[in-house]
Amino acid sequence: MAIGEDQMLPVDEVVAHPTADLALLITPVDASVSSLEMTKGSPKPDDLSVLYGYPQSVAIDLKQRFIGSRTQRFRLSGRRSVSQNVSVWSEVTRYPTRDERSLKGASGAPVLAYDGRLVGVHVASVPRRGRTLRS
Repeated sequence: MAIGEDQMLPVDEVVAHPTADLALLITPVDASVSSLEMTKGSPKPDDLSVLYGYPQSVAIDLKQRFIGSRTQRFRLSGRRSVSQNVSVWSEVTRYPTRDERSLKGASGAPVLAYDGRLVGVHVASVPRRGRTLRS
């Protein structure tokens, strides 16, 4: 089933994570679309990854270095919040370069190891420190 560029792939099922701001969309199998393979194990200090996203409608390519893991508290609606284990990455380079350091709008962007495998999904950033968090 090939999908044209002006068409959307139908979604058969949505699987939402119970506490994280993540969801998996299950679609019909399409032989023309390849899937991303997940990495095995956790990243090691100084491992490099790439984040591709469209924050504020601008395509970016962000090279980053793994610096550790921590628990991050995310605010939900109202007074509710949730704690989540995240990996912390430090920005190495960004293309295109720009003065605006915000990655707002890049949530959900894939974080790929240099071998092309999926490391995680971008969930937040700390612009002042040049850090990104992934789940």
